Amino acid sequence: MGAAGAVTIDEVLDRVEINDLLVRYCAALRTKALGLLDDVFSPDAIIDYTRIGGSRSGVGDTKTWLALVLGAVERFDLYVGDSQFEFAPDRSSATVSTTWHGLFVPANDDPPLQVYGHYEDRLVHTDVWRIAERVDLPAARVVVSLDSESSASTT
Repeated sequence: MGAAGAVTIDEVLDRVEINDLLVRYCAALRTKALGLLDDVFSPDAIIDYTRIGGSRSGVGDTKTWLALVLGAVERFDLYVGDSQFEFAPDRSSATVSTTWHGLFVPANDDPPLQVYGHYEDRLVHTDVWRIAERVDLPAARVVVSLDSESSASTT
């Protein structure tokens, strides 16, 4: 931040670039195009999905696990919400806390789930921003009813 807590143009640009990065992450999972994650995470990133049944590991192992999880779903819509940013004084790194929510529709007859939580990310900036460390902190899972009397829809 600039003088008297004002946000500088450079910080606004960094926030936009980081938000675009988070949206690319969501798109990679939604479209099951996990190769896109190579442009989201740094090559040496550590991703902690232990609270959602995964592991704390690198990008390659995380993509393998996500492929298994996403292979069992018909649809996974993931959205990021508000983010809080804290930039290092030299702007080479940042910590970002971001809320997320999603709709998880299994390929079998299990009921859909709405899921909610937040990410705690540490990002690094070289030529572009990348996530160097992510911790996924789920908060809630809600079973969704899609019976004929419900107003919910999966289309």
